[in-house]
Amino acid sequence: GENGNDGDGSSSGTTTTTGLVFDDLAQLVDIEAAMLQRVEGGIHVRQCTLLSNLALPSLEVVRGSIRIDDSYALSTVELPLVEGIEVGSLVVQDANQLEAVRMPRARVIEGDVMVQYCPKLHTLVFSALESVTGSVSLA
Repeated sequence: GENGNDGDGSSSGTTTTTGLVFDDLAQLVDIEAAMLQRVEGGIHVRQCTLLSNLALPSLEVVRGSIRIDDSYALSTVELPLVEGIEVGSLVVQDANQLEAVRMPRARVIEGDVMVQYCPKLHTLVFSALESVTGSVSLA
């Protein structure tokens, strides 16, 4: 459940949501969900033209794709505890100001990794990455 329980009525301290979608939010400048630990679906950020930061410092599990499209001001994506993307891809495209994507604990991405049209990107941190089951495209 979204209120700190794991669906059986017990409180486990885990904060979960079934998916995060931020779509066409012209005034959104920052996304930080400090307590979110699990996303049982994807994360999609699309056309958030002023968004500069996406930080999910406690997120450990993503069961779905992480997709960022047309968020031109985004400069950093910080997912320091994510251990992998289960049943999904990492797609970042048309983020003109993006400089860094950091997922240092990600071991497996069960899908594609695609980063396109991010001309200022200079840092990709995947220190623990062992496996990508799909294709990798950096352009």
